[in-house]
Amino acid sequence: MTSVVPPRPVPIDHELFASLDPPRLAGATCGRCETTIFPVGPSCPRCSAAGSDMSVVTLPETGTIWTLTVQGFEPKPPYHAPPDGFAPYAVGYVDLGGVLVESLLVGDPAMLDIGLRVWLTLVPTGATGEVTYAFEPAAGLGETGADT
Repeated sequence: MTSVVPPRPVPIDHELFASLDPPRLAGATCGRCETTIFPVGPSCPRCSAAGSDMSVVTLPETGTIWTLTVQGFEPKPPYHAPPDGFAPYAVGYVDLGGVLVESLLVGDPAMLDIGLRVWLTLVPTGATGEVTYAFEPAAGLGETGADT
């Protein structure tokens, strides 16, 4: 999947992001039980703490694919294929160390696998100029995520 992000990206939802340049997701950590969640929410799903017990945090930009699946057929409406036609794509959960993030996985689905190091990127959501997040293979990162 090749995508061109506009020079001044506009997020599909501002609350998903701590930053767009570089792209970083915003999560929340519970002050009572230390559970981290994404996206930011008003309360902790583990212990039900709410309000000031929940602190907004910036999530790591790299992680590993925890699980994935490939969408091999064109979804039903209201989905609209891009002008060059439908291509299979992968979605999965990315482990950012303490929190799993559900995401589009960019790249050839045949080259993606559980445990693969990935990093956060921005992708356009369509003709509106808005962007959302995705993860793509982290070229140059070893198994631990450190530069190689």
